[in-house]
Amino acid sequence: WPKLNSELSNTPWHSLLSSNSVEVCWQNFKSSFHNACDSHIPKITVKDGFKPPWFDSDVFDSCREKERLRIKLKVIRKKHRDENIGVENPIPSPRLLDAEVKFQTARREVRRLIRSKMISNFSDKQSEN
Repeated sequence: WPKLNSELSNTPWHSLLSSNSVEVCWQNFKSSFHNACDSHIPKITVKDGFKPPWFDSDVFDSCREKERLRIKLKVIRKKHRDENIGVENPIPSPRLLDAEVKFQTARREVRRLIRSKMISNFSDKQSEN
């Protein structure tokens, strides 16, 4: 990075670091150095290495919702187990049954949506050729 080297070489370090306070000198150095780096080092965004073309915001949102329901179900199951310690064949609470149904529905919906998006993507690829 020749431009960065040039700017750092031409920075008046003596005047920036002439304060008696170590803290002030450190802040001056850090500010000057970061400003030079920010202006001469390019910024890049690293994307996930594997993202299928059919994985769009709809699929992502559905997966997040399914995961939220899975975690909620896990918490409810643990609470139900803790409340029924020593009880043989405890009767599931309505809250537990409701959480299980919601999670299973969300899981089916994610599978259906992914399958649909994959087929649509495959069909689009076939029609391009």
